[in-house]
Amino acid sequence: QQGFITTPLLIPTVTGFEVCVDLDFYDLDNDGYLEIILNRTTLDPFYSQSYIQIVDSKTMLDKTDSIFTNNSNKNPTVRWIYWLTIYKDNSNKVVLRASDLEHNQKWILQNGKLVSQ
Repeated sequence: QQGFITTPLLIPTVTGFEVCVDLDFYDLDNDGYLEIILNRTTLDPFYSQSYIQIVDSKTMLDKTDSIFTNNSNKNPTVRWIYWLTIYKDNSNKVVLRASDLEHNQKWILQNGKLVSQ
């Protein structure tokens, strides 16, 4: 059967951020394969921090550190992000945004890196 995955694929874990509350897909590095964008939070203490993880859908390897600049995906002082949205803005830039007003976080894709704004 061509096109079907017959073996399970496991998303890499992130120690301390066991809960995945949202996920999106986008080809961030323009290689023809979608990256999996996971919105993670802590289980203990309950939903107290946020972490965004990027996983390569072809290799299932964690690419977070090579996509985000300055560890801007980790926020130990902001509780969990409700959900993420990824879109192209009016100037055709790819934007990843925390969709809840409380966080007001966004990143712009520049040369294959998500840069905090």
